[in-house]
Amino acid sequence: MEVAISFFNNGENMQYQEALQIYSLFEYVKNLGCQVQIIDYDLYGNKGKNKLLYNFLEDNTILTSIRYNSINEIKEYPPLADKYIFVNGNFSQLSVCALDKNKCIAYGIREINKDEVESIEQKYQKVSTLFDIKDKNTVRCLDPMFLLDSSQWSEFSQRSNLMLDEKYVLVYCDNVTNDILEYSKKVSQNLRVYVVANKMQLTFFKGKRLKNIMPYDLVKLIKNAQDIITNFEDAIKLSIIFNKNIHIILDEKKDDNYKIEMINEYGLVDRVADLYNDKLEENTDYSEADEKIDSLKNITFNFLKENT
Repeated sequence: MEVAISFFNNGENMQYQEALQIYSLFEYVKNLGCQVQIIDYDLYGNKGKNKLLYNFLEDNTILTSIRYNSINEIKEYPPLADKYIFVNGNFSQLSVCALDKNKCIAYGIREINKDEVESIEQKYQKVSTLFDIKDKNTVRCLDPMFLLDSSQWSEFSQRSNLMLDEKYVLVYCDNVTNDILEYSKKVSQNLRVYVVANKMQLTFFKGKRLKNIMPYDLVKLIKNAQDIITNFEDAIKLSIIFNKNIHIILDEKKDDNYKIEMINEYGLVDRVADLYNDKLEENTDYSEADEKIDSLKNITFNFLKENT
């Protein structure tokens, strides 16, 4: 069976999490015996903004021969497939593609309430909605990153050429502030600190900042770290997969509702760090997370097996 997979964020806002989700679902469905391609589109025409991650997808998945820049292009020249799988954190965002409804499968990563549906519909009303997700039987599935186990992600990380210290602490945040750096000192003690960040305050810092890393570099960094200090969902998921000790940073100035929802769902409330007090104790308990993942993994396997 030929399957085409669509993610909403493989253009303007794609980050490591989307790249890893796309890769992992591609691999999982391929291992079910399907011929798989990723629908390559950027509705906002910013294909150069995340060139590093786009190159990763080109090298590690199969993209459609056409890079779509509009809904009309998808409607006029649809990718050839027996089934289309739509994936996104918000179910109703999947309605932006113009494809045969009878071939569409909605792969939902999280629950969504009525208010969110209305909010998203208003946001995307400028886009022609030809596939209404609310008319479909959407199944809550496992986040694609959890479809691959620790051994598969370990093998993936071996593609990295990063030379790392034997023991270190990883700080992986959108904006690394002085407060985060001070907290990392409490956690690291005498260990090396590696930083991956979009922004970083330039202060006295004995660690090493890594730039332009590939997704397999990030997986290697998390896999081999002693502790992870992060405000990114992908790091939380990989920490669960590798059973790593994690310190979760919440930004009061941003909308962290999805992250808080995920922390609650996976029983990680006690791993939210207070930057101004003592560091969190070691030994993160992932028993609740493992139980939730196991239950959704069975649902997801049956869902994909029945529909592809």
